[in-house]
Amino acid sequence: MSESLARTDPAALPGRDLPAPATGTGTTPLALPHAATRLDRIQAQTETLVESVKEWAELRIKLTQTELEQKAQLKINQMVWARAVPLLLISLAAMFLLITIALGLGWLLGHTFWGFLIVTVALMSSAGGVAYFNRATLRNLSEEADVDLSITSHV
Repeated sequence: MSESLARTDPAALPGRDLPAPATGTGTTPLALPHAATRLDRIQAQTETLVESVKEWAELRIKLTQTELEQKAQLKINQMVWARAVPLLLISLAAMFLLITIALGLGWLLGHTFWGFLIVTVALMSSAGGVAYFNRATLRNLSEEADVDLSITSHV
């Protein structure tokens, strides 16, 4: 009979040391030494509870921060797309308008080349005027801020 008991009891097998069964979950054991008083047990459980609540609160704060960051990023992306799509469509419409003007001028002058040449010269002169006025504005701003914006000063 003792032989059958040895076969069914894993602790009775030679060379097998089984760990003691775990009590509770987490890193803090629930069982305290026998010398601990009831007050010690309550204090240990309270400390464990307080630590768990602190961890939960910290994780909740991190979760809220992450959610707010995601919402802010979503709003930024929406604003970018709300500006980029109309700008792209306006640019495309302006390009087609300029091509239409060039073709119309070319038809009036008898050759398409002249229409595109006139539109190109008009665009280049417009760009030159904008660059000239921006340069003057930047020069005034740099004088106010006392910043040197010339390229030759760094050579």
